[in-house]
Amino acid sequence: MYHVDAELAATRGSGRGIDAGFGSRSCWRKSFRMEAGWSTKCLTFSRILCCLQVIPTEVIHELVNACRTGSFGSIQKAATDAIAAGFPANQLLSHLAVVVTHDGAIADKHKATICIRIAEADKKLTDGADEFLQLLDVLSNASKALSS
Repeated sequence: MYHVDAELAATRGSGRGIDAGFGSRSCWRKSFRMEAGWSTKCLTFSRILCCLQVIPTEVIHELVNACRTGSFGSIQKAATDAIAAGFPANQLLSHLAVVVTHDGAIADKHKATICIRIAEADKKLTDGADEFLQLLDVLSNASKALSS
């Protein structure tokens, strides 16, 4: 009836995200409403990730690559694209922290600087700050740390 392979892959085999109210039928209904005329009942991995609001790794790597260029224009474009795609800034920052801490090409001193800025931005977001401005602040400071 419905393909659950993608659901299990999205939850790393546990299915917990699905049990938390993101069932395959719910995802199918959401996808159907978003794509008028979609007639197949096959769920794809990307549709399930969209329903579960998981940020693709390509988006995070695009943010990191924009920081490495050192160009504020590319940083601003990457931040605008990520926020315009509907990804929450707190999730973007948390994924960015994971990618930065696991990147062997970044010195520990720079990792610490970037993670401190992420923590400060997270606190500001909790207090109600603008998502785009906080993401832009973290990315520009990360770019400055990476270029030094």
